[in-house]
Amino acid sequence: MVKIEDFRKMVLSMENIEELPHFEKISFRVNKKIVATLDVKTKRVVIKLSDIEQSVFGAYDQTIIYPVKGSWGKQGWTIIELDKVKKTVLKDAIQTSFNNIISTTPTIIVTANGVNKNKKSTENFLALISAPARRALEGAGIKTLKQLSKKSKTEILALHGIGPSAIPILERELKHNNLSFK
Repeated sequence: MVKIEDFRKMVLSMENIEELPHFEKISFRVNKKIVATLDVKTKRVVIKLSDIEQSVFGAYDQTIIYPVKGSWGKQGWTIIELDKVKKTVLKDAIQTSFNNIISTTPTIIVTANGVNKNKKSTENFLALISAPARRALEGAGIKTLKQLSKKSKTEILALHGIGPSAIPILERELKHNNLSFK
């Protein structure tokens, strides 16, 4: 079980997240894109996942994590029941939604001379995965996509801290750089 206050702290601890109203709910956004919405009355969170990620998180327990009904659910919007979910699972799911948003959204970066540049946030693929997964890769000496491409999916999944939700993110980043797992 996760309390609403704990969820808020969790999501607001992520970089550049702002809390804004969204109809009768509360949204948490980065670069104006929704990472999660919170319905305080029903104690439900809705996040955006890929089809694979929705399937992986839903496998945890489909009474706790499940697609929104109709076409929104088919687009990846996923409900999480705060009264039932474990904090660690919720944290991974929210991090995955956040990673999906920042990997596709241009961000404004202020350089040392004060000039704004529009850059993709995918420059550092390690920032897109959870802290345990990042530590696992760094511990294995993997700090670049080129180093990652020399490993198989099986080798990466065998690292302590790497979960199945990290693989689609890593695959996407490899593909964007014309690389793949060994």
